[in-house]
Amino acid sequence: CGMVLLVLSSFSLTSAHGEAVNMLSLQEGTLPVSVPPTYSGWNAQNLLDDSPQSGWACESGKISNNVFVFELVEPAALERFEFDNAWVDAEGAGAKDILVEVSATSASSGFSQVLRASLADKTDGQSFPASAKTPARWVRLTITNNQGSAEWTELFSFRGFGEKPAMPTPVNISGTYESSYSLFHVRQQGTALS
Repeated sequence: CGMVLLVLSSFSLTSAHGEAVNMLSLQEGTLPVSVPPTYSGWNAQNLLDDSPQSGWACESGKISNNVFVFELVEPAALERFEFDNAWVDAEGAGAKDILVEVSATSASSGFSQVLRASLADKTDGQSFPASAKTPARWVRLTITNNQGSAEWTELFSFRGFGEKPAMPTPVNISGTYESSYSLFHVRQQGTALS
């Protein structure tokens, strides 16, 4: 039998004190928990993949009031947000007016506004400071409208920067596990599994 080695990326070390990290990233463990109707293949996860060339698009004709909720692994205070829309492929489809709200309560309540802004068309790296650095676990993004398209609204990246919270050391899961395939022996050493 061969050996499998895994690294638990969600349990990475804390960033240097004061360093802003994109907490709205798949790499940091953030996931969408509520998404609006989406065009095939243009999923909400694309907003969190740190690539300005892959994006989200609405279902045909559902161009306004598209609401997303993203869940962070741990509460964090986000100090600034960035948006990319240079790779929009339909004229006027780029997201325009946006609202960002945060909640420490749940994915469906307790939200307070931290940003309301208008995005420029076909421009990457659009950065806006948060109006308040409120510790939160859920981030709600509302794309109110677009740059004029009657059929599509698109956005390519949504980033939220803040100081990365300290992550607890993962509980040791070493042991032998039974499955329908065979017995699996797991040995944990810090954040590495074999």
